[in-house]
Order: sequence, then C-alpha cells, then structure tokens
Amino acid sequence: MAVTVTPSAISTILSSPTPDSPSSIPDLVIQIVDLKPVGTSNTRFT
Repeated sequence: MAVTVTPSAISTILSSPTPDSPSSIPDLVIQIVDLKPVGTSNTRFT
C-alpha cells in the first residue's frame, strides 16, 4: 500500500491535539516542502 499525503493533516491535528485514546489517532502523512536555511545554522529552517 502506497502512503500518500493527508490533505487535512494539520487541521486534524489542531482539532484534536490530545485524543482520548490511542485508537482514535488517525494515520497522518504530512509533506513539508521548500525548506530554506535560516541564519548560519544548518539545523534551522523556515
């Protein structure tokens, strides 16, 4: 089974940041694109 990006993943996380039970936590896939370095550190991105 291929994993695809969940279109409403951020909204789902924000609507229920602490679910009542582990079984109510959905599988979410979040894609992050266009990371650009910030400052002189190679570990911070925007």
